[in-house]
Amino acid sequence: MLSSPLNPPPSGPSHPTGRTLFGPPPVPPPRDLRQRFMGGADLRADSAPIRLDADAPPDPRQKLESMRRGLVAVGVDSALFEQVVDRLAPNGDLEKACEVLKTRFATALNALQ
Repeated sequence: MLSSPLNPPPSGPSHPTGRTLFGPPPVPPPRDLRQRFMGGADLRADSAPIRLDADAPPDPRQKLESMRRGLVAVGVDSALFEQVVDRLAPNGDLEKACEVLKTRFATALNALQ
């Protein structure tokens, strides 16, 4: 059988893109070799936006979570801490609970001097 443009041989000539006309396509190169151009995240990595409130005090929830982790680390029950915080801030004013705990801890530590 003669080959013609309409009837190529089964061994398959190469297509201009490198794919064979017959058989499975070639295995793509690894991802790191495929990336030829840097995208937005790649370009911005060293120049990431700086938070406007970087020097702002932490959120009361973060303060209480840090305090809870520290107290649990020295042996205080986490559930007990949460009960005390709930009692100090029944209306959800966590900043007030932080201030009360700060004052009480400072008083307790000063009493030990």
